[in-house]
Amino acid sequence: MPIDNDDVDLFFATGAKSSNSGVNARRERVIYELVDARLQGRGTAGVTGDRASLLESALWVALESLPENFPDVADATLTRISARGGLAHRHDFELYYESSGLTTSIPLEFKVGRSLSAYPQFLQVPARQRGVVTSSGFPSYAEYVHHEFGSELSDIAGAPLPSLDEYLRDVGKFTPPPGSAFFVTLKEAAKDRERDSADRLFDVFHRSADGYLSRVEESLESAIAWENLAVDFSAQSSKAFLMWDTDASSFALERIAPETLELAGSGRAEISRRTFLRTGLLLNTASGGQVSLRLVWRNRAAVQNPAWQIKRVS
Repeated sequence: MPIDNDDVDLFFATGAKSSNSGVNARRERVIYELVDARLQGRGTAGVTGDRASLLESALWVALESLPENFPDVADATLTRISARGGLAHRHDFELYYESSGLTTSIPLEFKVGRSLSAYPQFLQVPARQRGVVTSSGFPSYAEYVHHEFGSELSDIAGAPLPSLDEYLRDVGKFTPPPGSAFFVTLKEAAKDRERDSADRLFDVFHRSADGYLSRVEESLESAIAWENLAVDFSAQSSKAFLMWDTDASSFALERIAPETLELAGSGRAEISRRTFLRTGLLLNTASGGQVSLRLVWRNRAAVQNPAWQIKRVS
């Protein structure tokens, strides 16, 4: 799909709307087109001007530094890029390097921020199903919310609570299903400041997270899907992160050191200094650090898309 200078300008935009998924998708398309155009000898992908020139130059400075963190491609040539965005993938691009007839691919993920340490997370996974963060034998956070807080949410929505299967199916969607009176009215309630519905939903979020994490902490060894997390974390340490610093108008490439994500099999709940409620988990790593897994709701508190937001904290 062609790009234009309006797409390029999004890299220099600031404010809340500059970070939504639609804007980021357009930024990713610009990155793909700029790299692909250079590799295929197509010039500047149809964009012109100082910003386009600065962006392309900064992008290549970053890409040329990639072998510093990936010795396997130190003597290889970047020949191709493919897009891998979307819910089915956990990175945005695949970079292909050729050397002596062999092809090596490097996963690449794009993020807006000056560094990974300043970013809210390096990985975000759903909290509606078992076997992702918590084990297959332990209820998911979404299951817990339905069981323990379902009647309260039904009262706030003014609509019947769906069955557990229906709730788990629809709570992970980005918009309320048209036929679901519960999710449609719950989202409207989240916007209603006059009858304190939004505050009640935030209260449900805080109390449900605290209660659920207390149960996880009590059975930490069996409650956590340690092997699944190890696989996910290994995948994160094998990818390159392309960071865009809007203030500095520059790209940087980072890689997470594998040893900082090797879990030690122990941890505790993370407690808010403001509310004194549990907000997440702190899992210890073999290197002496910790990984934070915090519960969040991506589409309004206690309404839709509960998720675990995962980052290194030390």
